[in-house]
Amino acid sequence: MKNYVKTIINEIDKTDNINTKRILVNFEKKIKKEINKDIILYGDNGGLHDYSLKGLDYVIIYYIWKYNDTTINLEEILIILYSFYKLEEFHFSPDLFDTHRIFEILNISNINNLILNILYIINEQF
Repeated sequence: MKNYVKTIINEIDKTDNINTKRILVNFEKKIKKEINKDIILYGDNGGLHDYSLKGLDYVIIYYIWKYNDTTINLEEILIILYSFYKLEEFHFSPDLFDTHRIFEILNISNINNLILNILYIINEQF
């Protein structure tokens, strides 16, 4: 794990008094489990191969966590992040993922602008 990712995880852990790495690993396991169900049903992953977090994803998570203007937990950030650009046509089952506040968060927070801003910055760099 790269040093900047460790720094991000440590800051979130200390500030929110959580185990960020455990939350991220559990979230990825749930995503993988749901993708595997699709593979069994449809015979392929339907483009859902990009479920694991990369270095840049950690930067985006940190940016959203640090600068959002409403109370939001890490799993909610992950659901929004994955929905916004990480996975296409993926259904977050409310039985497995805590999705009950997602629309409220999208409506009352600045999270859409944060994601668009950072993706714009990233695209300008590459």
